[in-house]
Amino acid sequence: QSEKFPELVFTSSKITGSEMEGTLTIRGIARPLVVHVTQDSAAFEGSATLKLRDWGLKPPRPGISLGMIDTKDEMKVHFRLNTRPISHR
Repeated sequence: QSEKFPELVFTSSKITGSEMEGTLTIRGIARPLVVHVTQDSAAFEGSATLKLRDWGLKPPRPGISLGMIDTKDEMKVHFRLNTRPISHR
């Protein structure tokens, strides 16, 4: 239903060491989530494991995915945000 729900939104509420707590909204359903993050001079990277059913999602069926997609209720999400200096004019 990506046409109906084109966005996933994560709003952070607390950062402690290498953990970022916040709310992940998928399909209009908001749930708390802890994201593990690292930072270097060029990027922020993070990952979290979420349960699909917590957001009203069903795991894909093996017949549809031809066995290429894991059909468990858990999904690992990984992201990388590249950083760059802000130029002051």
